[in-house]
Amino acid sequence: MTPDKKTARDAPAEAVVRKRKGIQTVWIIPIVAALVGGWLWFKAMQEKGPEISITWVSADGLEAGKTKVKYKDLEIGQVLDIRLDPSLENVIVTAELHPGSKPYLVENTRFWVVKPRIGAGGVSGLSTIVSGAYIAADLSTSGAPVEEFAGLEEPPTRPADAPGLRIKLRSETLGSISTGTPVSHRRIPMGDVEGYRFLREEEAIEFDVFILPEYADLIRRNTRFWNASGFDVELSAEGFRFDADSLESILVGGIAFGKAPAEPPGPRARDGEVFTLLGSRGEAEEINSEPRRTIAYFTESIRGVTIGTPVEFQGIEIGKVLKVGVEADSQTLTFRMPIIMETYPQRITTAGEDPNETHGERMERMVAAGLRAQLGPANLLTGARTIVVDFHPETEAVFRGEDSGLPEMPTIPSTGEAINAMVAQLPEIVADLRATVDSVATLATSDETADTLASLKSATESLDEVLARLADESGPLLASLQGAVDDVGALAEDLGAVVDDVKAESPEIMTKLRETADATLGLVQGGEASMDAVTAGLPAVEHELTTALREIASGMRSLATLADYLERHPEALLKGKGDQGGL
Repeated sequence: MTPDKKTARDAPAEAVVRKRKGIQTVWIIPIVAALVGGWLWFKAMQEKGPEISITWVSADGLEAGKTKVKYKDLEIGQVLDIRLDPSLENVIVTAELHPGSKPYLVENTRFWVVKPRIGAGGVSGLSTIVSGAYIAADLSTSGAPVEEFAGLEEPPTRPADAPGLRIKLRSETLGSISTGTPVSHRRIPMGDVEGYRFLREEEAIEFDVFILPEYADLIRRNTRFWNASGFDVELSAEGFRFDADSLESILVGGIAFGKAPAEPPGPRARDGEVFTLLGSRGEAEEINSEPRRTIAYFTESIRGVTIGTPVEFQGIEIGKVLKVGVEADSQTLTFRMPIIMETYPQRITTAGEDPNETHGERMERMVAAGLRAQLGPANLLTGARTIVVDFHPETEAVFRGEDSGLPEMPTIPSTGEAINAMVAQLPEIVADLRATVDSVATLATSDETADTLASLKSATESLDEVLARLADESGPLLASLQGAVDDVGALAEDLGAVVDDVKAESPEIMTKLRETADATLGLVQGGEASMDAVTAGLPAVEHELTTALREIASGMRSLATLADYLERHPEALLKGKGDQGGL
């Protein structure tokens, strides 16, 4: 074989390139996979439910990826994530719900954790011991759409849209009341407490109360609610008293309500109305509508007076103390204790009261009549006091307030304060008494006292002698006095006759009247001289008899003066004494 032939036969043939149309088979599988993945992603996005966040204090019993969200035991979602909030005070639970639940994610929708619980409503959540805790939902359609919720720490007692009356109660303390506490009337359960919260501005506890629809008409605007938890025990002068609402209220607490005493039913209450939760049945039964406030200032110790101290009038409680304070004067360094009292006028029936009279005008009128406030004892064992209000018109009204804005009731010292003042003066009184006793002792042992006693003994002996002599001479003296009396009687008869005939014979009568008066005067003067001689030894008898005779003599002198006047003016008997001048 020649070289030329070998080269020609062994040369490779040229390749012919042909272009094919369409997709190559190798790309079919990736494209199908991408299409299936996109369809699955689209379907997943279409079926993906909304995500919400729920805040709780603790994540007790919750697990991400396991804990379910249920509504009426039907699963509607699942917990995706659990994390702490930036303040480290709460936990934020992120949950994904089914797509159909989006219309129900509104403000009134509520979430809570279902787990074993023992409370006032009984035992609940026992099924979660095996299956584990889950989040329960109370779906609602009212309210604005939201995605963040505050979870309930306690499960609600009923759905938010359940028919019935929902009101609010406010109290100063929580007491033994909790979610689920029954609300009863005449020991029949008619509702319960759905929840409570603390109001920072009012410094009070507010309870959400639900009343069943069949009993909603019993709640009026003047209905009174009180704490019926536990029992009340009272030992007083009337005996022992035990009061309890029911066995359930003793064990788990309770709230009771009733109408206001002595008041007609008011208008029906509406949803959201606020009532005051009173402390006891006794406080609710008090007639204390339209209270009136008054202030009183005390300057003595008010130990035993606290908020709630009763205010009494004639032994009847008519109010209580609302506030106790102390005020100081930096200039005089004196102190006064203002006490604000709340009284209830309805407890005193007043006849003929002016309906237009204001509380200030009534207080001003009663204070003018002697109304005063005074501290009184309430319990000698505990030292508790009471404010006693009564009328003391003999005391002066002392006002110590200035611009309190309330009518002031003057105060008077208490009985104990008056006794303390007397006790404080006892040392001075004892010192004066001791000085007096010392002076008496000194006087009794002095020489002057001995001389005085000796003189008194001598005077006594002299008096005995005078009395003996007087006994001997009493006969003539009595006879002389009887004669004087007879002469005075005769004189009176003569004067009567003179008065009868004076109009007819005035000149002669005047002459006789003068003569009679002169004679009587001489007789009296003579009797006086005789008496002086007889009673020289008896000073006391002498003084009395001499005084009587002098009075008679004075009367005779006046009679003589009258006779002289009538002699100068006889017409005075007919016309009376005119302006003729003096005597």
